[in-house]
Amino acid sequence: FPFDPMAFSVRVNLPEAEGVGLVVCDIDELQRLESIRVVGVSEDIPDPTAIDGLEPSSKWIELCSGISRCVARTLRRPGGDVVEGTVDDLAANLDKVSQMWIRTRSTAVLFDRSESKETPKSPVVKVEKAGTAAIEISWYMPGKPGQEIPVQQFEVEARAFNFAHASAGEIPTLMSLGVNRVKGTDRRFTFQGLRPSRYHKIRVRAVGAHWTTDWSEELSVKTTAQQRPQSATRSARRFFVESEQLIHEAVSELSRVPGRDSSRTASRNSSRPVSRDTSAASLAADQSSDRASLRAELLDEAFGAQSKSQATKNILDARGTKDWKEYVMFGNKYSRPASQRDERMQRFRTVLAAQDLYDPKYLSSNAFAMGPLYYDNKGLQELERRERQEGLMVQATGLAS
Repeated sequence: FPFDPMAFSVRVNLPEAEGVGLVVCDIDELQRLESIRVVGVSEDIPDPTAIDGLEPSSKWIELCSGISRCVARTLRRPGGDVVEGTVDDLAANLDKVSQMWIRTRSTAVLFDRSESKETPKSPVVKVEKAGTAAIEISWYMPGKPGQEIPVQQFEVEARAFNFAHASAGEIPTLMSLGVNRVKGTDRRFTFQGLRPSRYHKIRVRAVGAHWTTDWSEELSVKTTAQQRPQSATRSARRFFVESEQLIHEAVSELSRVPGRDSSRTASRNSSRPVSRDTSAASLAADQSSDRASLRAELLDEAFGAQSKSQATKNILDARGTKDWKEYVMFGNKYSRPASQRDERMQRFRTVLAAQDLYDPKYLSSNAFAMGPLYYDNKGLQELERRERQEGLMVQATGLAS
């Protein structure tokens, strides 16, 4: 606070009261009205604008307007002639104004703390985070602990190098991307719509009623590089086991791309864990990628082409079902909604491809895996073990009978 709290008196400048006396308002320590009185014109009472550290508020203007009306009614007739009134009459009427004001506006502050004309220091800026198209910053006003700096607004600016108009061998000039104005209570801002992989110069300054600080120390911030969006289909296929990958190739457009290298499919065929000749639970050893492509072409003719993304979704959906019937029927036992006809046909197409690649009984009795299309090596080995146990039990039952 620019001065010690104290009571004081100020005069009200009223031309109507000239020759009668000075109207004086007594103000308490909290800058509220205490009383209104009339004194002689010879007394030295300060003007309200001469009080150091204080400025008249809007409530003071309102009070002066009421006092002016009271003085005019007391000293003048409606026609404008001066009334032969006394100072006592004016004092009595002003006392009524004072009592009414205190009764209705007892907490009204008549004078505000005047704002310091000294320009504060520049804000201190910090980068919070930077993305491909946005930069978030924060700042604070330096000063003494507990000091309140009345900031009306902040101006926040980002500048970037203008490479478009730079000549060869010359350093490009900085081009302003616009000055953003934020509230004086804010301490954070985010620049949007920036270009990726570009350096930006960031600065902030504060604006008060009578001053504007210098720009803050400029920060050099680079937006991050824009990452190429990853294909959802390719990302999903990372979670496929080998059987799902082969079925996916058999039903999607991937296997019919002209000139596609079939070595990848062939290598997968050669690395399949168990041959159909040795177990009914594995893939046929002599099955080639050409046959898979031929099967895919036949399925295209029968059911129509299926995109890679749709094939991926259908195969992942199969993990939540127990057999091929539940998978194709979407969990329905009897109903066949017309709206699901095309999807049912594509799922049935997937089942046919799986039946051609693997033992058909996997589709209906695949208890060890996640759905009718999921056959990993461990599951195949477990199925073989169960088949051997069932064979031994049948053999033992036959011998016992």
